[in-house]
Amino acid sequence: MCKTKVLVIDDDECILGIFTRFVEKMGFVAVPVLVTAEVSLSHVISVIVAEECTRVVTDFNMGAKFNGLDVLDAALNLGLLPQHLLLCTTDMSGAIAEQVAALRCFFLAKPVSFIAMQSAMLAPFPVEQ
Repeated sequence: MCKTKVLVIDDDECILGIFTRFVEKMGFVAVPVLVTAEVSLSHVISVIVAEECTRVVTDFNMGAKFNGLDVLDAALNLGLLPQHLLLCTTDMSGAIAEQVAALRCFFLAKPVSFIAMQSAMLAPFPVEQ
């Protein structure tokens, strides 16, 4: 049986570990990526391709040359993510909210509970109308 793979990406090792455990507890295979100064957006996209991830749980602000929306946008533009996209952040300004809506993402504000993440991950994926 092939389990769904979920890219979990964050620049905070503790948060990455928590989100990875949440994803695994839901029965998915987590593919964690810790964002450091050396990690590029192209590297993250290559992980999505190599691991055949169809879902992403990402932080928004990662202190890198890219952010969570960049990851989601690049993957969607390449046709790599047909399923759930989940953006987790403490900052939800109007501009970010518009970008999240345009990408058809689920949004969770930190701190994120397991139940909130589970509800978002198991909900029907939003489709364009």
